Amino acid sequence: MTRPDELVIYYPDGSKFLSPVELSNYAEQETQRAERERLLKEQEQIKYQTLLSQLKAKGIDITALE
Repeated sequence: MTRPDELVIYYPDGSKFLSPVELSNYAEQETQRAERERLLKEQEQIKYQTLLSQLKAKGIDITALE
């Protein structure tokens, strides 16, 4: 919400320029999103390695399945 004494600048397409605070918040959100994505990828890799180990323990060679 803008204050009456606040200058708001718009791009020619009508979208508003972001303030430094808004840019900082956006950057923080993107950092958090990237961290969640990295953790999810790491969890998936651990799950994959666990499944491979379980298959190997049962004597199943996945290279033969390819």
